[in-house]
Amino acid sequence: MSASEAELVAQLTTIKTAGNALYAVKDYPAAAAAYSPAMRLMPDLDEEEAGMALRQVCAVLFCNRSAARFAEKKYVASLSDAQRAEEYNADFWKVHWRAGNALLWMEPRVERSEQMIQCFTKCLASPTLPEKEKAEKEKYLDNAKHRLRTGKDKYEAAECAIS
Repeated sequence: MSASEAELVAQLTTIKTAGNALYAVKDYPAAAAAYSPAMRLMPDLDEEEAGMALRQVCAVLFCNRSAARFAEKKYVASLSDAQRAEEYNADFWKVHWRAGNALLWMEPRVERSEQMIQCFTKCLASPTLPEKEKAEKEKYLDNAKHRLRTGKDKYEAAECAIS
């Protein structure tokens, strides 16, 4: 990792820590706002190379802002942030978890159920998903499939937590 990339990772980590502190005290609007300046610092992946450490901190920041927006019941914005996080690290399980959860809380539609199935399937296939999380995530995939078949949820949805 170059010195400039290491410096950027440090800056982004500082922003993440400040946002996480606000999230921890349930000040979700302030947490979302605190994460937002980091997005202006992130590399444009179409134009720049980015190492895995930088890509991961970017993915986590988008996931954390997604969680804050989710807590504010801003599900479309939460989904958008989760989708942006995927651009930085598609192997990070929380990217798919956040997207699936945002879709779950939206009004049921066939296309959303199909997207949820894709999200939860990717989450379960992620090499970063801890073993202890798999059973719960399988229930969400089961719920998404049930919703696709019936238009109704089988289980209650869970709240998001940040990284």
